[in-house]
Amino acid sequence: MTNIFTFINDILYKKRGNLLQDCDASSQFQPYMLCRWISMYSTSMSKLINQTFNRLWLAFDDKDMWYKAFLTIMPQTKFKKISYIKKNKEIKKANPERIQLIKQLAYNYEMSTREVEELINNHNIDIAKQTKLIK
Repeated sequence: MTNIFTFINDILYKKRGNLLQDCDASSQFQPYMLCRWISMYSTSMSKLINQTFNRLWLAFDDKDMWYKAFLTIMPQTKFKKISYIKKNKEIKKANPERIQLIKQLAYNYEMSTREVEELINNHNIDIAKQTKLIK
């Protein structure tokens, strides 16, 4: 079974170029997703993708041309796990008083605690002033 990672392995590490001979593999080949995953390999790969494929995408008519271009332009590299880039969520250590206050505000305003947290964080609300609303 062919998936995006077999295409990445062939293009970046093995350089065989024989995956699109199968009709099923040809239907699985998605140039957009391949560009996206390869650009996460390193910053130099990202720049290479931007300078070539993102600018010249109209020149490639079919998937075979895309695949041959990937094999030709992308340098052979050593295997490295590609980590998907995601935003790091800040974890705040909340004191028990703050948690209780957020729960009480959520109850009073008929909101979820997540919504109250988002309002506090997005609007820079000082919850110390809100304690008089609870009492």
